[in-house]
Amino acid sequence: MHDTNIKRLADLKEFDVLRDAAEALCSHNDDGETLEVAVFCKISGHTDAARALLEHLVKKAPTYAAAHYELAVIYRDLKRLLEAVPHARRAYELATNSFRFGVFYAHMLFANGAWDEGRQQLSRVQAENDEETAELLAMGDFGDYLRDFPRNRALFITQELRSKYYWMNAREVAKDIEQAIIQKRPFSLIRLGDGDGAHFRVSEENEKSYPHLHKATRSAHTKFLLGVDVDPVFTGYTGLTSKLAEYVCEADILGIAYPSWIAHEYDIASPITLNCLMNINRFFYENDRVPNLSLCDQLIHIQLHDQKLLEPIVKRLPAVTVISCLDGLPGRIREMFGIEDVEFIKIPSETYAPHLYGETRLRQSAHYPHVFWPTIQRLSAPHEGRVFLIAAGTFGKYYASIIKRHGGIALDLGSLVDGWMRLVSRPGYEAFATE
Repeated sequence: MHDTNIKRLADLKEFDVLRDAAEALCSHNDDGETLEVAVFCKISGHTDAARALLEHLVKKAPTYAAAHYELAVIYRDLKRLLEAVPHARRAYELATNSFRFGVFYAHMLFANGAWDEGRQQLSRVQAENDEETAELLAMGDFGDYLRDFPRNRALFITQELRSKYYWMNAREVAKDIEQAIIQKRPFSLIRLGDGDGAHFRVSEENEKSYPHLHKATRSAHTKFLLGVDVDPVFTGYTGLTSKLAEYVCEADILGIAYPSWIAHEYDIASPITLNCLMNINRFFYENDRVPNLSLCDQLIHIQLHDQKLLEPIVKRLPAVTVISCLDGLPGRIREMFGIEDVEFIKIPSETYAPHLYGETRLRQSAHYPHVFWPTIQRLSAPHEGRVFLIAAGTFGKYYASIIKRHGGIALDLGSLVDGWMRLVSRPGYEAFATE
C-alpha cells in the first residue's frame, strides 16, 4: 500500500489534487503510517506531497509532536522560516524531553532573529552525553553568527569581492585557459564549495568567536568525506586542511560562492553550510588582497559548459590527464572530444556519492591517506603544459596546486564530469541525460 500511495503522490502535479489525495491518505491510514509516508516523500524530494500530508496530519492529530516537527522542517526547507516557528514550538511543548525537538526550536528562533528567545530555549534543553553537549554549544554559536553576520551583510561582503578582486566572467576564464594551453604556462582553475570552506580560517579572532560552530562543521564535513571511522588528527588530515587556503591561493582563478547560493543558505538557515561558504568569502574580503589571483563564480564549470566555451578548448587538446573515480570517464572523453591520448588517474569514489553506487568502486583503499599521498607523489613530476581535468572534491584542490607547481594546467571541473557521464548528481543535471 505504501508504494502505491507514494507513487501516486509523487506523480501528482496539481496541488489541489495532491491535497485531496493527502486528505484521503490521512483518513485511511493510521497516524504513524501517514508520517512515515510523509517523511519518505520529503527525503525523495517530493516536498509538496510531504507538506500536504503533514498539514492534514497535524489537523487530524494536533497533539502528534513528530508531525509538528516534520512540518516545521518542511517549512524551513521551503524557506518559510516564520511559519516553521509555531510547529517547532508545538513539537517541543508536546515532547519537552526530546533533545532534537528542543534544539530545532532554538534553531528556528535564531533563524528568525529571535536571539534572546533562542538562547533561553537552548538553556531549557538537557544534553545527556558529550555529543549532545557539543551540538548545543554549536547551535549557540550559530545563533551568534547569524546575529553578527545577518543575510544582508553576507550578501554585501560577497558583492564587494567583485570590486576588491578582478572578477572574471566565463568568456574571460575560457580565454585565460586557452592562452595558458597555447603558451604551455603553469595554470590552475580551482572552485571552492562548503566542504572546502569548513576548513578556511578567517582569523584567530573569528576562530575564538565561534569555536564550537567551526568544530562542528569541520567534523561534519570530515566525516562526510572520510567516514566516521577515520581519525583526522592521527592521519594528518586536520593538519593538511589547515593549510588549504595556502594551497588554493596559488590558483590563477578561484571560483567562490555567488550571491544566490549565499542567499539560499540564509533562506534555509543552514548551520552546516552557511558559515562555511562565508568563511571563504570573508577570508578574501577581510584579508589583504591575494596578488595574481582573480575570482569567478563557483559554478564556472557549468557556465563554461552551458555557454559552449569548454568543448572547443578540450577538442583541440592532443592529450589530457583525468583524475576521477569514474571508470568510464576516459572512454567518454575520447568519444565526446576525439582525444586519443587520455591518461587516467583513478581515485576512490567517496562514501557520500550515492549516484556512483552503480560504478566500480575502489573499496580496498580509502582516498585519504592511502591514495592521496601516492597521487601527490605521482603529480610531483614535470608536466610541460599538459592539461589535467580534475574531479576529486577537496583533494582535487591540492592536486591542482601540485600540478601547477610542476608546470601543468589544472582545471577543477568537479561534478561537471558527472554530467558528461549522464549521472544526475546535482540539481539541473537532468539536461545532460538528453545531450
